[in-house]
Amino acid sequence: MTLISRYCGIASIDDDAAMVEFTMDDINPDGKHPVLMGFVLADKAKRFVAMTLEERKEKTCRLYAKVFQSDEALHPIHYEEKNWLGEQWSGGCYTAMMPPGFLTNFGEEIRRPEGNLYFAGTETATQWSGYMEGEVQAGERAAREIECVDIPALSKHRVFLTSYTECAVIPSLYRINTSVRSYLLVLVVVAAEYYCMVIPAGLLAFLAQVCGTPCVRLSCWRKCAVIPACVNVGTC
Repeated sequence: MTLISRYCGIASIDDDAAMVEFTMDDINPDGKHPVLMGFVLADKAKRFVAMTLEERKEKTCRLYAKVFQSDEALHPIHYEEKNWLGEQWSGGCYTAMMPPGFLTNFGEEIRRPEGNLYFAGTETATQWSGYMEGEVQAGERAAREIECVDIPALSKHRVFLTSYTECAVIPSLYRINTSVRSYLLVLVVVAAEYYCMVIPAGLLAFLAQVCGTPCVRLSCWRKCAVIPACVNVGTC
């Protein structure tokens, strides 16, 4: 067994000269097609995409060979990369890189309701922004905001409550244990016309909290591509 094959988890690379800032293993449940997946972020991504494909591949492989102390990384079976900067609609990766203090000073503004318009996208989450976990949290939070408006007796402190149940294994199809009450089911029909709108990014999680319907098939989020080396490039 080689040294590199013993590792799992996340490798954080704190080096200004290193293009890839952190790397994780991406392995299917059956153990087949293991992948090293790395992320090139923010200003480094802009420098990275200015290189040729071969230059990017060489830099990535040399970095992995150094980090994992194995020359195996110099000769990957396959190399694949995704340039999120080239995406027409997102114009960057799946989440944003914000400078220190930005969320502290302005974080509340991106989720502040505008009249009857409520924002529930994953970018408005207080934890795991940009990920599915943030999507669910933001959907619950938006539902509770509406709940507090239409039922004045409820306290505002409920808005940021969470009620996730810890468990070792989550089945691929499941129901979320939510703190949003079932009587919001009535408000869904009313809200569509009179009270509010929840933006599509959070609608799935919102309806799951309100209706108690199965909302996420986790297996859909697992990457199935057969690529033993993968790099994601992105910035805000």
